[in-house]
Amino acid sequence: MTRRVLCVLWFTALPFVASGAGGSASFDVRPEARDGERPENPKVDSPRSSKPGAQAGNPDRLHGPEPFAEADFCGGLRKLLAASSDGFRSVTQDFKESASGVLVGRGTVELPGAVLCTAVQHLVSGAWKASYTCHFAGDDETVPRAEADRRFAALKQQTRGCVPEDLQERDNTGGEDLGVVSTSFSGAPSGPVVTVFLNYNGGSAEHPSTIDLWLSVARSIPAGPI
Repeated sequence: MTRRVLCVLWFTALPFVASGAGGSASFDVRPEARDGERPENPKVDSPRSSKPGAQAGNPDRLHGPEPFAEADFCGGLRKLLAASSDGFRSVTQDFKESASGVLVGRGTVELPGAVLCTAVQHLVSGAWKASYTCHFAGDDETVPRAEADRRFAALKQQTRGCVPEDLQERDNTGGEDLGVVSTSFSGAPSGPVVTVFLNYNGGSAEHPSTIDLWLSVARSIPAGPI
């Protein structure tokens, strides 16, 4: 689980870069920044739920509905796109606050085929960088390269058929030789960005490698008043 959360935090910035959002220029995704520095002005109100049970002061308790596996991929993705406007608080169990001020919560909307969905919020330069990520491979799951490519292509095709027409597709194949590829669907700088990501480190049919496959919906939310 820790590896999954760190992966989410590391790649949260990718959709904002792909969309060309001006507010993401100062988004620092260095591991040492996540673990050793607190986000700016942590007292600013988060888009997370403000009800008593959702406060980060009691991080070991989870309240709210259990995760719900969607029967329809497009319907589930539409829910996530709609929920991005408030930082996904409507589709997330209580957020827990890490020592560095990052908020993480278990998602309550699971896309078909996903094994885990989580929401993450960072406060950076007066805005909350919020993302909701569904993982489509279990921890330490290994597959041959051909299977990894097939699953990535299938998830990308599903996503392409469901995103709004005003979101433009952009491929990032710079790490294709290493098995690190992604496709983003983005529109207005202030709107949501949908990213399908694959990290597959080599391997073969005889010696499969670990696969990391996920879909993320991300958005920058202005912070509330102090």
